Amino acid sequence: MSASQQKGKSHGDGRPTKSAGDVLAALLDRLDAMETDDAASKRGTVRCVYRKTEVPIRIHHPGGSTVVKGVATRNLSAHGVGFLYGGFLYAGTRMEIVLKRRLGGEDVLRGKVTTCTHVAGVLHQVGCKFDDKIFPRLYLEPGSYEELDVDIPEDTTKLKGNVLYLDDQEVDRMLLKHHLKKTLITLDAVKSPEEAVERIKATTFDLVFCDLNLESMSGEQAVKTIRAAGYKGPICLVTAETSPHRLKAAQDAGAVGVLFKPYERDKLISLMTNYISSPDQLIMSSMSDNADMVPMIARYVESIRGTCVEIQQSIENDNIDKIRTIAMTIKGTGVGYGFAQLSEAAKESVKSLDATCSIGESQVQIQKLIDMCKRVGVKPG
Repeated sequence: MSASQQKGKSHGDGRPTKSAGDVLAALLDRLDAMETDDAASKRGTVRCVYRKTEVPIRIHHPGGSTVVKGVATRNLSAHGVGFLYGGFLYAGTRMEIVLKRRLGGEDVLRGKVTTCTHVAGVLHQVGCKFDDKIFPRLYLEPGSYEELDVDIPEDTTKLKGNVLYLDDQEVDRMLLKHHLKKTLITLDAVKSPEEAVERIKATTFDLVFCDLNLESMSGEQAVKTIRAAGYKGPICLVTAETSPHRLKAAQDAGAVGVLFKPYERDKLISLMTNYISSPDQLIMSSMSDNADMVPMIARYVESIRGTCVEIQQSIENDNIDKIRTIAMTIKGTGVGYGFAQLSEAAKESVKSLDATCSIGESQVQIQKLIDMCKRVGVKPG
C-alpha cells in the first residue's frame, strides 16, 4: 500500500486513521510534555528539537553483531542525540548516526549509548553521547538553537559598540562595513592576525568577527592568537566553510558563533544584537509603585549594579564557579524585587554554564546578564 493510500484510509465511522507519522509525532509530543524543567536541568546539556525520520544508524551490539536501520530522532545537542529505537540497548553500546547538513552533504557521527528507557510496545527512548562535540547549527533548520535569531530592532541606528573584523579579502570587509552604515557600530576592519592583535591591545572590543580561511594562517589559529592576546569577549566566525572538523577546531580555539556566507543584513544585525549589549534603557521594577518596597529595591539595584564588576572579574580570572554562584543568586532574587527579566537572564546563564562548562561558550548568556544588571532601575519616589 502506498503512503497516499494509507493516508487516505479511514475508520468505519468516517474518521481518518492516523498515519505512522502522526502516531510518532503524538508520541514525541507526549515525551516532550512529560519532561519537566528540573529534569532538563539535571541532564547537563542544552537540547533542541530535531525530529527526523528514517535517520541512518549503525548499532554495534556488545555480542559482536551489527544492525543497520533507520530511526526517528527526537533532539540534538552539541554533545549527543536522542532517538526512538525498536528494542533495548545497553549503556556503552557503540553506534554511528548519519546526519545531513543543512547546507548540503552529510556526516557520520560516532558515539555510545548512555540511556535507554522503555516508552511503549517495543519502542525505547535512547540517548547517545558523541565522541566529539559538534556544531548543531550545521544540521538544524534556521531559527533553531545556535542560530541565535532574535527580532531585528525597529531602529537599528541604536545598535552600538566596538567591533573588530579580521578578513584578508577587501570585498568581504567592504560588504560588512556597508551593512553597518545605519548603526552606531564602530567597525575596525583588518586584514591580518598581527593587525588584529595590535588593535586588541589598544582598544576594547565588544565583538570580534574572524574569517576562517585566511592566507597567512588558518582561522582556527587566528582565533587562538586573538585569545592569547587577552581578548575575553565573543569571537564569531564569518565563513562559507561547512566542514564540521574545521568549525569544531575553531570552536575549541575559542569561537562562540558562526555567521555563514552568504548572509543578508538582517542576519548580521540579528546575530550582533545577541552579542552586543542593548541600548542604555532602564529596566524598571514592577514593584516600583509600592512605596514600602522602593527603599529595598533601591538597595537591591545598587547591589546588582556592583555585581557587574564581580562577573567581569570572574570572566578575566576564568572563574566559572563564581559566575554560576552569582547567577544563581540573581535567579532567586530578581523576581522578588520586580525584575522578572533579570531572573530569566540569570536562569539562562546558569543553564548554559551547566551545559557547556565553559565561560566562552556561554558568552552570549553571560553578556545579556551583565547588560541587564547595568540597566536595572527604580522609579524615583
